[in-house]
Amino acid sequence: MDVRWKQAAQYINPDMNWNDEPDTAQKPEDTTHIYDTTAIKASNTLADGIQGYSFARNQAWFKTALEDIEELSGAETAWLQYAEKIMYRQTQKSNFYDEGRAFVKCCADFGTAIMTRVDDIIRRIPSYKTQHLKYCCIDENPYGEADVLFRDFWIDAYKAASIFGLNKLPKNIKEACDKGNMKLWKFTQAILPVDRYDMDIRRPQGKEYYTVYWAAIEHDKPVIDGYFELKPFFVWRWSRNLDGGVWGSNSPGMMELPDIKQANSTRADYSRIVQQMGRPPVKATDGLNGMINLRPNGVTSLRPGEDFALVPVTGNPQGIGDDLERLHKAINEAYYTDFFLILSQNMEKQKTATEVAGIQGEKAALMSAFYGRLSAEFLEPMLEDLFSLELLSGRIPRPPESLMQQDRRIRLDMISPLAQMQRRYLMLGSSQQAVGEITALAQVNAQVLDNINFDQQVRDIADAYGLDKRIIYDMADVERMRQARARAQQQALAQAQQLRGLEVGSKALANVSKIPPELLRQAEGGMQ
Repeated sequence: MDVRWKQAAQYINPDMNWNDEPDTAQKPEDTTHIYDTTAIKASNTLADGIQGYSFARNQAWFKTALEDIEELSGAETAWLQYAEKIMYRQTQKSNFYDEGRAFVKCCADFGTAIMTRVDDIIRRIPSYKTQHLKYCCIDENPYGEADVLFRDFWIDAYKAASIFGLNKLPKNIKEACDKGNMKLWKFTQAILPVDRYDMDIRRPQGKEYYTVYWAAIEHDKPVIDGYFELKPFFVWRWSRNLDGGVWGSNSPGMMELPDIKQANSTRADYSRIVQQMGRPPVKATDGLNGMINLRPNGVTSLRPGEDFALVPVTGNPQGIGDDLERLHKAINEAYYTDFFLILSQNMEKQKTATEVAGIQGEKAALMSAFYGRLSAEFLEPMLEDLFSLELLSGRIPRPPESLMQQDRRIRLDMISPLAQMQRRYLMLGSSQQAVGEITALAQVNAQVLDNINFDQQVRDIADAYGLDKRIIYDMADVERMRQARARAQQQALAQAQQLRGLEVGSKALANVSKIPPELLRQAEGGMQ
């Protein structure tokens, strides 16, 4: 796996250092081997697209709710809204979004991504860090959840003293700190459940995870250890290995690595042939080096016996270009570039907005597998961790007594554009088509509409679009409004009937007044 990761880093993320340990000089990586940047651009587009569609800084992408509870009291609603506000504020103040992009890109390129979280007590915000896979080792529990992390990191003596305390460091690192030596020293951190391995450690109440640090120079003596209530790291695998391995697989970078390497080589060949066709090699008599003028209308004066000729270039750039285009298409499809650029790419510009929405929905459905893992292994655990962290720190106040007494669980729903797009496509695609056909039948027989619960359909649509439940009336309120509307309509109908009766009576009186008196007397006599 390490060899494939290194190759992926060379061609997809050439700035990533893949040495046995970080370069202390921090020099840029050599990129002279890169001729084709399609994979680099596709990887960046996917990272930006997933973050923009799933958990962007400037949009609502999650909301708080209670498990299996729709009706909330005013105090419960206010508390949930405040907790949600605090969580959004903390993610925006922290480096979560910056590290989140690197996290997504890492998983897309290498199949696995690891992020650690530290509670910054001084700044009162969580701090996140996406880890380099080369320096990490993970393990998982029987349920497939990664719950063990070993990671190597390198820091100078001064930073080590600020983190662990000078007196806890090995002698050599203390001396380096005193002398101001900026050499980097290797440390290792282990994080694991307290009951995972047979270790001679105590288990404080409420502490689920144990952590220990040691320096490589004195690896048999811990520098510091401690406990966590919450697991302080997240692991996302693009897909699972069938061999039971803990590392992810089938990511775009891993799947398309052969095409990426071939595209790089093909682009180099293509560029060389095109350059040779524009500036072909020259075979010339000895002594003409630098004397041949190949500029337009250039003249080269030759002495008797001197001669030169252009060497014909062999190769078909058109065939190489076609092969390169095929490779580019495969790479872009693997990274879902067409989905994230569907509104800006030249995709038959005559397509309607409805057709574009349909294409987006279909692509979103195809992305549901890895997005489901992104939500289950990263976004939801990260939000649950953040909620618990803010609650334990007191930045989120204690919940109302009604929630404490009934032990109601908090639910965090994903409402990002990608989540809504998948929900609309999967939940509403077939139902909307069915309702359309039923509506067509209703033009022949309107009674067929009695089979459809349109109230539920409206609520399903609102849920698929992530509509705030606070602006959706309860069914009891809807029934009251309908009854009030029916009463108002009945009163209006009764008033209209009374008005029509008065109108008829007034017209009859008017007609009587127009009858001649003698005809009225004759009519009265006849009645007698």
